[in-house]
Amino acid sequence: MTNAFAAFIADEFLTPGPGNETPAYPHAPRRARLSPSSKRPLRTLLGEIEFRFELSRFIPAFPAYARPPPRATLPRMISDPSPAASTAVHVISDSTGETASAACAAVLSQFPSARARPRSHVFVRDVAAADRALAAVAEDPGLVVYTLLDPALAERIEDGCARLNLRAVALLDPFFKAVAEELGVPRKVRPGRQHQLGEGYFDRVAAIDFAMTQDDGASLDRLRRADVVLVGVSRTSKTPTCLYLAVRGVRAANVPLVPGVGAPPALIQAIDGGAFAVGLTASPSRLRQVRSERLETIGADRRDAAYADPSAVAEEVSQARLIFDRLAIPVIDVTRRSIEETAASIMALLRAREGVPPGAAAPAPKLGR
Repeated sequence: MTNAFAAFIADEFLTPGPGNETPAYPHAPRRARLSPSSKRPLRTLLGEIEFRFELSRFIPAFPAYARPPPRATLPRMISDPSPAASTAVHVISDSTGETASAACAAVLSQFPSARARPRSHVFVRDVAAADRALAAVAEDPGLVVYTLLDPALAERIEDGCARLNLRAVALLDPFFKAVAEELGVPRKVRPGRQHQLGEGYFDRVAAIDFAMTQDDGASLDRLRRADVVLVGVSRTSKTPTCLYLAVRGVRAANVPLVPGVGAPPALIQAIDGGAFAVGLTASPSRLRQVRSERLETIGADRRDAAYADPSAVAEEVSQARLIFDRLAIPVIDVTRRSIEETAASIMALLRAREGVPPGAAAPAPKLGR
């Protein structure tokens, strides 16, 4: 046999290994490999071999593609997540500290992986109180945020933080400076001026009392006295939104919509008489989740309660939408809103209703109207 023929035989029949099991070219037909157990006569075998060899002269051979290397197995690069950054945040204030605390909460919310340890030092109005605050800072070092109107106390806090090699942030100083330059008048230093017992304070107290007495339905007369009436099915955040609005001095009442029952007559008469109402709604899936958790909290069987049944909740939300349309009232979807965001939207509607330009403060409510 020629060398080519010998190589052909060696490659096709005599060479063991994976080369005989998988073709080098991915689309080539799988070729049979002779095994010692074959029972065919030698003449038949030689004839087949010679035929295949002769045939190969007329059929171009498949390209000799290189066998691809085995797929590399990359090591699993699993690294333990770095521990969350942690620091103490000291709020030093000459009043209640609410302003600085709210600002810190707003800033820290943008750092979800951080772990802040809030520390409050309030009513710091003399040197002794400032020194006590600095001693507490030294025991748990971290960021210091202060709202001190007395320049001497502010300087003392700054010097103390410098000795401790800590950062101190004068939260309101840039704002004070900008307002003074814009108005051309100096500021009058008085800590806690925003918390003085004036007309606005007593209006807020009265609004809170109004919200508490108007929870889940009210008489026609009292609905007419409300600055806003919140309407919605159960678990659409009506009560907490009313209380939040009350803290802002807005008298808010809420009226629940009962499944299978239309809008209460007192609500319809109040709206016809000029009362301002806002509908609150939420997605059925969110309502079902909240209601299921509520049933679990009170120990009720969620499977037997139509209160959280998916089809019943969807129908309830749909009927509420129809009522809102018939009453021609604005609607706010609270599915993805916090109480603060819902209240801000309602106050924007109030400002628009009163003709107040966007961004301006809402007019003070007039009790007893």
